[in-house]
Amino acid sequence: MSPDQMELVRGTADVLMSIGSRVSDHFYDELFTVAPGVRPLFPDDITEQKIKLMDTLASMVGFMTHPDMFASVARQVGRRHAAYGALADHYGPVGECLLSSLHKVLGPRFTPEVREAWATLYGEIAAVMIAGQEAARGTASAGNPATA
Repeated sequence: MSPDQMELVRGTADVLMSIGSRVSDHFYDELFTVAPGVRPLFPDDITEQKIKLMDTLASMVGFMTHPDMFASVARQVGRRHAAYGALADHYGPVGECLLSSLHKVLGPRFTPEVREAWATLYGEIAAVMIAGQEAARGTASAGNPATA
C-alpha cells in the first residue's frame, strides 16, 4: 500500500470504528445473502463475531506500517479460519461484501480512491490469511483473493 492509501484507510477507519456495529451488521447480512454456503461456518448468534470482525479490522489498520506485525496477525487469523472450514474461494465474496458495507456506511466519503485503498488493504490481508490457512492445512493455493 502506498502512504496515501494508508492515510485514506486510517481516515475512514476512525469513522468506521465509531459506528462498527452498522458496518458488521451490513457485512454479515450481505455475506450470508451473497454466499449462503458460508453461513454454516458461523454460530447461530454472531454478535461476538461482529465484534471480532471490527477488532480485527482495527488491528490490521493499526499494523499497516508494521509489516511484521501485520503479517503475523493476518497469518494467525488465517490459521484460525482454516480450523473453521474457511476456503480460499470464500475470500472473494468476503472482500466484495466488505467493500459494499464500507460504501453503504461511508456514503459519499467512499470515493473511488478510498475504495481502492480499502481493496488494496483487503487484498493484502486476504493473501496472508490464505497463506496462513494453507500452512495450517499443508496445502497450496487454488484460489485467488478477489479485491472486487
